[in-house]
Amino acid sequence: MGTDEGLPEVSVINCDNVVTIPKSALTEKPVGHLNDEKRSSLDRALRYALDIQY
Repeated sequence: MGTDEGLPEVSVINCDNVVTIPKSALTEKPVGHLNDEKRSSLDRALRYALDIQY
């Protein structure tokens, strides 16, 4: 992830330690965005990490 996704610098999405946070900890303005291809890749990674099969 990086400037193409609206982030100020190169970063990563880590699906190894998925945690929840309260919505109140989020700001109203998104930090970045994912296109359909990257969103699909993230979806696959989360399903794998959480052992979701369908």
